[in-house]
Amino acid sequence: MIIQYAVSMLGIYLLLRECIGILVYKLSRCNLRSADIQKISPFRFGIRVFFICILCWLPYFLAYYPGIITDDAEWQLEQAIGLRSFSNHQPWIHTMFHRLFYKIGYYLFHTVNAGVAVCVVVQMGVMAAAFAYLITTFYREHMKRGFLYGCVIYFALIPFHALYAITLWKDVAMGAVVLCFSVSVWRMTGERKVGIGTSLIFLIMGLLLCILRSNGFYAYLLCVPFFLLFLKRNRRSILLFSVMTIALTLFYKGPVLKYYGVTPPDTIESLSIPAQHIARVIADDGTLSEKQEKLLSKAVDVSQIKKEYDPALSDPIKTLVRQTGNQEYIAEHKIDYFKLWIELGIEHPSTYLKAQIDQTKGYWYPDIQYWVTTTMMKENSWGMYRDSKMPGCVLNIMRFVETLYKQIPILGLLWSIGFYTWTMILLAGVTICRKKSIAPFFPVAAILLSLFIATPVQAEFRYSYAMMTTIPLFIMIACSEEKRQDEENSSIDTMLQ
Repeated sequence: MIIQYAVSMLGIYLLLRECIGILVYKLSRCNLRSADIQKISPFRFGIRVFFICILCWLPYFLAYYPGIITDDAEWQLEQAIGLRSFSNHQPWIHTMFHRLFYKIGYYLFHTVNAGVAVCVVVQMGVMAAAFAYLITTFYREHMKRGFLYGCVIYFALIPFHALYAITLWKDVAMGAVVLCFSVSVWRMTGERKVGIGTSLIFLIMGLLLCILRSNGFYAYLLCVPFFLLFLKRNRRSILLFSVMTIALTLFYKGPVLKYYGVTPPDTIESLSIPAQHIARVIADDGTLSEKQEKLLSKAVDVSQIKKEYDPALSDPIKTLVRQTGNQEYIAEHKIDYFKLWIELGIEHPSTYLKAQIDQTKGYWYPDIQYWVTTTMMKENSWGMYRDSKMPGCVLNIMRFVETLYKQIPILGLLWSIGFYTWTMILLAGVTICRKKSIAPFFPVAAILLSLFIATPVQAEFRYSYAMMTTIPLFIMIACSEEKRQDEENSSIDTMLQ
């Protein structure tokens, strides 16, 4: 059997090496840049893209009016309207945006649904504006019409973009933020002097990246050294903006949240992967010393771990810790629990590896089936309810279209996180082969790395949504020739004049 596996692995390796080699060769000689004359101004083109997206998403908004509201979103809205105390488990700044637009909607139309609907409409506008900004950038860079049309189809007609646009998740806004941030990084790779427009986008989007998700801050910190290394032309500007962003983030996470009485997430929330490692040892009947079991019993009911452990989801173990453990004790004895994690890892390395694979495989293995979208409306006691504006027959057709990818194998890849991960890696490789900067890939790569370290679910599509929004940018970078010096007139500053 060992010989069979070895021969199979060798054969698969040789086959993939040839296929990938051919693909890289073709992509590295592809050029999406066109010499066509632009018939309309970039601003008018961007407006058209914006309204195309809105019009294509409008049926979903009407069908699921006032929007798609899951447990997290309903809990966040309750904070926004004053029914719960503030918690940064869902980013407080995002909750405050909900609060603002909910009040506007309620003031204008005097219904709870209208307040929620205004929040959803604003989010639709933000997402459409981000996608229009990206495609307009391509238009200004003279990309071929087929590529431009393909990007519009991708954002406007692929159902998960439409459904995410009307779902009040922080991850959706994060997708727009990372997209704009990555575009600003790409501009810095070509601009000898950073303009005001690029600077503002880099600073504002960098700050939002840090505060919209807890892993966003760590992703930003990871990116800064690489930005300083790769963006040599703008090293001083990058250093200044990075210091400002980090300082503002720390001020926000410290004095600001404390002033408004915002409760931080509990301790176990950020320990999904270590908790799954330790739980897997116990679930697989691994032995614990008396000292190890005594320390662990302070945090969780050890006897219940094997029953509750789910290799693909950390929520059952986190819930068990919240119900039976003492999180204050964990916070006060972090070093002891870190040593426990290290000790068990040394004693059971293969078990840790299995737990790591099961907890993260959806982010790198393309054939993991997991839910991508939902049409949920969370039950509540404060007056929000599903009030569809579409007839039942239209709803049935829309639901059929939303799940059509399950019957079309190739199309289904667009719903696979692993497919996007390997596509990004391939495009980064092509970019390196063309001797172009891979700096724009770093924000998404850092977020993906943070998921490998701390994801609570094995294949949560929304957590990696930023990769889906930025993939057209990566295609453009990898598959187009550098613009000639005499053509470099397409900076954001020109657009702002």
